[in-house]
Amino acid sequence: SAGTQLMEADLLGGGARSARWSQVLTDVLGMPLHQVEGGEHGCALGAARLARAAAGGDNTFSKPHRLRTFEPDSQRVAFYNEAHARWRSLYALATQVPPTPPVASHGLPV
Repeated sequence: SAGTQLMEADLLGGGARSARWSQVLTDVLGMPLHQVEGGEHGCALGAARLARAAAGGDNTFSKPHRLRTFEPDSQRVAFYNEAHARWRSLYALATQVPPTPPVASHGLPV
C-alpha cells in the first residue's frame, strides 16, 4: 500500500546456509536473493544494530559482504505461482465449508 516494491533481498537465519533452500525461496519470491557473510546471525545482529541506533548510538550501518546471489528460474517461478493460485482457490473453498459440530454433541465419549 506504500507503493514500495521489493526487488531483491539478503538471506538471513540458519536456512541461509542451504543453497537448495535459498534457491527455493528465490524461485517462490521470484526475485534475486543474496547469501551474505554472517547471514546465519543476521537477525540477531540486525536487532542489536537497531537497539544501538534507538539508544542514541551510531546509526550508520554497512552492508554485509555478498557471498553469492541466487537468481530466480523462470520455469520454477511459474510452477510456484500456479501452485499458489491453486492453493488460494482451495483455501477459498475450504473456508465456505460449515464447521463440524463438536464430538460431544453427537453423544460420543470424549
